[in-house]
Amino acid sequence: MAMLADSSPENQRKKIVEVTMANVQPEKVNWLWPNWIARGHLHLIAGDPDVGKSFLTCELAAIVSSGRNWPDGSPNDSPGDVFMLVGEDDLGHTVRPRLDAHDADVNRVHAFDSREILRRGLNDLREAMDRHPKLRLIIVDTLNDFVAIGDGNNNQDAREALGTILNIARERNVAIVLITHTPKRDGKFTRRAIDSVLGARSLSAMPRFVYVVAKSTDKLDLRIIAPIKANLVPKKVAKSFEIVESRLAWTPGGIEITADELLNPKRGPAPEKMRDCVEWLKDTVTCEAWLPSSELEEMAKELGFSLGTLIRAKSEVKVKPKRFYKQWYCCLRSESGAYPPAPPKPVTPDNDLQDAQLATS
Repeated sequence: MAMLADSSPENQRKKIVEVTMANVQPEKVNWLWPNWIARGHLHLIAGDPDVGKSFLTCELAAIVSSGRNWPDGSPNDSPGDVFMLVGEDDLGHTVRPRLDAHDADVNRVHAFDSREILRRGLNDLREAMDRHPKLRLIIVDTLNDFVAIGDGNNNQDAREALGTILNIARERNVAIVLITHTPKRDGKFTRRAIDSVLGARSLSAMPRFVYVVAKSTDKLDLRIIAPIKANLVPKKVAKSFEIVESRLAWTPGGIEITADELLNPKRGPAPEKMRDCVEWLKDTVTCEAWLPSSELEEMAKELGFSLGTLIRAKSEVKVKPKRFYKQWYCCLRSESGAYPPAPPKPVTPDNDLQDAQLATS
């Protein structure tokens, strides 16, 4: 008489594998953009509509495809291929012109017209990756357009969907950047920045890097990308950019502002800190001349005021920002309602050369 197989849950459960850590070799992070984007990992960028997320993805695609240096001066290993999964923007009317504006090598950028590419066992995606062995980056814009995550609030659905994509990143040693939206906010501090990703908590828990993009409340047209979390690096500062003539233009250096401060400017620092910053601003910014904003921010940093505190204090003091010669300046309005005349044009080596040429012509 044949013995029936044991079909009890105890017999059918998946075997647990034991790993002795002495047998695990430490691995260095393989960076695409040092300290910002890592190969073999997931990255999530969240933001409201019209904050420049798509411009940012075109800039990333252009840097990878052209092989030029990263915004902070970090060198690029070599030109690589990029996959762009675009769900919201038209390829001909929007994506291609933006790639051209960012000087991308469009021969290395490949788009996919089916939203099923990540939902059909990934065979089509793997075949495409086989055709492009120099693939470095996959951009998914937006996550909800291409990834089946149930109702977006189910952690199990989200974890399974992202787990499948993470396996691809590790298997092919590519960086994957996922774009998503932030939930509607009422202008009050109602959540931490880590909760600002639309959908289940797993959407922000699984990626090693999560960033938020938002408009500055201090400087018109300025966008800020701030890290919500970056598990593989020490503390990082935010970066900022503007959209100038259909192209993303980075501003030099970093910005000392946290994601919480960026998303919740009305939360505010400790009352005494805010009071001290307001009084200092009243003594520093005048209605008689425009002060370079970079100098003001540097002075505030030396005095221990964060950028978030400075932004809120400037709003209370009614500091006016204005752009001259591709730089930001600020001042106060006089009692008559007038502003001071434009500041003198900064002297640069190029200006000196032009002046010398004019003098000898």
